[in-house]
Amino acid sequence: MMRNLILLFIFASTAYSLHSQQSTNQGRLTLNVKYGLAYSFFVEYEQAPEDVPPGFIAFYNKKRIGNIGGIGLSYSFNEQNGIGVYYERQVHVGRKSFNGMASGANLSIKDFKLRHTNNFFGLDYHRNLFSSNELSFNVGVYLLFPEQQEISLFDNFIDIGERNNKNSNLMEGGVTLGFKYLKDLPGNFRLGVETKAFYTASLVEFETISVTPVLAYDF
Repeated sequence: MMRNLILLFIFASTAYSLHSQQSTNQGRLTLNVKYGLAYSFFVEYEQAPEDVPPGFIAFYNKKRIGNIGGIGLSYSFNEQNGIGVYYERQVHVGRKSFNGMASGANLSIKDFKLRHTNNFFGLDYHRNLFSSNELSFNVGVYLLFPEQQEISLFDNFIDIGERNNKNSNLMEGGVTLGFKYLKDLPGNFRLGVETKAFYTASLVEFETISVTPVLAYDF
């Protein structure tokens, strides 16, 4: 992840240097901040009781609707085309309760929150669709580093932990497709909304669909 943050910094520095050498109608560096809702297709993966050994209990599922927020930098080459880099963090929570026998002992779990977190590092291309430059289409690629908190119980073994890239080599790659609408505000600010679909190519499945308000600042 540190390498991706370094790449983000290098891109920002390069884009700012290019921006300072060009007039405002030739290039524009934009900071984008977003926060909104996300629907995940991969946070409910508990197996049915008939598909697991007798006595096996698992707490994996989280709510499909969660939150997503992020920050990105984009550079417009002209009035229509540009590229950008971003980091987005998506969080889904599942509240778990249990009271009974498990692994030969009385087990009590009360309103315990399990989290599923997706860390997206991406690069995208955007193109304005109309002369007003308010609506744009974007397509890109991303690396995904998930963090999956889980509880499982079987025989005399209780496993409570988080699977991630560091301990389980969890990493996926995919592509994005989205639309963004931004309206000018006083100063250099713009406000709007973005919708984006994340398709994880390594799993051949859609990962997430997000809808987020966006605040943009043009340098």
